[in-house]
Amino acid sequence: MGFTELFLDFMPGYNKFRAVTIVLVVAELCIPLLGVFFLHKLYTAKEEIQKNLKPFLIVSGAVVFVMLVFLAMPSAVSNFLSDGEREVIATADPAQVGVYEEFFGELEKVRISIFRKDVGRSLIFLILAIGVIYAYTKNAFKANIAVGVLGVLILTDLILVDSRYLNTEASGKNYKQWIEGYKQKYPYVAGDGEKTILAFELEKNPALFIKLDSATNAVKAIPGYGELEAGEKQRLNDWSTYRTLNRYTNFRVYENGNPFNSSYTSYFNKSIGGYHGAKLGRYQELIEFHLDKRNPAVLDMLNMRYKIQPVGNNEGKIVNSSFLGENPTAMGNAWLAKEIQTVQTADEEILALNSGNLYSVNSFGSHKLLINGELDSAANVIESDTVELIYVMGIDSAGNMMSDTVPVQIPYQAVTADMPLAFILGPQGANWDYVVNVDSTEMPLVGVKSEGRAGWDPNKTTIVHQEFKANISQDSYSGNGTIEMTSYHPDHLIYNFSSAEKQLVVFSEIYYPIGWKALVDSKEVSISRVNYVLRAIEVEGGDHKIELVYEVPSMKSSAALAWAGSVLLLVLIAFGIFMDSKVKDEVVEE
Repeated sequence: MGFTELFLDFMPGYNKFRAVTIVLVVAELCIPLLGVFFLHKLYTAKEEIQKNLKPFLIVSGAVVFVMLVFLAMPSAVSNFLSDGEREVIATADPAQVGVYEEFFGELEKVRISIFRKDVGRSLIFLILAIGVIYAYTKNAFKANIAVGVLGVLILTDLILVDSRYLNTEASGKNYKQWIEGYKQKYPYVAGDGEKTILAFELEKNPALFIKLDSATNAVKAIPGYGELEAGEKQRLNDWSTYRTLNRYTNFRVYENGNPFNSSYTSYFNKSIGGYHGAKLGRYQELIEFHLDKRNPAVLDMLNMRYKIQPVGNNEGKIVNSSFLGENPTAMGNAWLAKEIQTVQTADEEILALNSGNLYSVNSFGSHKLLINGELDSAANVIESDTVELIYVMGIDSAGNMMSDTVPVQIPYQAVTADMPLAFILGPQGANWDYVVNVDSTEMPLVGVKSEGRAGWDPNKTTIVHQEFKANISQDSYSGNGTIEMTSYHPDHLIYNFSSAEKQLVVFSEIYYPIGWKALVDSKEVSISRVNYVLRAIEVEGGDHKIELVYEVPSMKSSAALAWAGSVLLLVLIAFGIFMDSKVKDEVVEE
């Protein structure tokens, strides 16, 4: 009892990560299983154990001795500071070493205290359990009493441990909840960002009003709706509204900040980001190469139409969102390709997607620019380039030039906030979108002007790996025609296609070779991977119905096998119970 907590206390710091697997497999499975086997043996072969209690007493004494060693000398059996924490002390500023040693010393004492409390609790329960079993072997009481007492000990231990993680603060006769049930089920309230997106979509498609009204009426018809408190009604209505919006619209939203470790945007809208512990390798590479750099062309091909920014309170909880703008160049959920660019390797494929907003930068006076480490006075740059200003402050008494290097972040801010003399002073002059000025003289240092985009354009060029070239019969297509999604479901998407000529249709959906099928007028066709992560199919001229369907045959057979196994297990258990009762009846008759 309490072995899990002891084990985790015994493995502080990063070692706990390694310990988790051992804890789950050994402590949470094997130890209880061995305990069940022992109790079963104790119940069915009590007389045999009574004849030789020495093994039981030796094992019990050994475990008690080990626990006593843990209790008396915890530092002798474990380090209560991780290697990383010790490294912090070793590499600290010599003037601050004493502070670090004092802090981590107190942390070590706390961990030792927690460890000792767990050892002490476990030792008490261990001794009580040994006493109960020993008394039972000496016929002090019957088996049902022994089982009952052991059950009480186990339940008490579980309650003591669980009370650490569950709120036990009482309010009258009831316990206070960490969070109301409805807030757990519906964790967010729609913020300003979501409401603005909804307003944009309703303006584009007024027919959505009917769908949303129908969904709202369905919510209000739920039994007991009128008795709900206002907060719960709001969250329930928000959930219904944006669920309906997602069903009848097709766009994605980018969450500014940390989009790939957040569930906020995905709760309301289809998202570019969202969190998952096991991302597809290709999508993770797309994140690292392009999305982290806000590559506009890649965001376009992923159908990113809106940007929002979550707003948190002092406790770090998201309580609102702000709307950052609409992306007018989003490609939509599907489009018709034009030029085809074939590449030979995966490296060429992902690098071919390079794109960025283009800006011209120019330094003034004696100041110079460092652009990706190269000295220049003017150049065209994209957002992912490193731009720095060599700010000349004057000449010192020895005749040496005094200068400082100031980062210029294009286009979001011109200088860092810790430079007191430099700041952005609005758009100024017909030739510049904004300039960087010096407070004391009002003379410009750097001029920045938007020049559009540079690099790959998904509207013009589609990147195809050589592996899929056999599925694509032409090097270019006219791109004339229409492709429109008519029905959306995560595993069944339907489109209407119309064109007088053969076209290559690109879908803003992630390519995955297992399970996905493409059907043109119910006839299966090959799916190609394009633009590193997307799907594409070649379609002959005419009017066609296109379906993308996810269907894994093994899922049906696996489900059937699972059901069959469950039924077989129940039959075997029933048969075992029947045979056991039959054997007992025969023994009684004899």
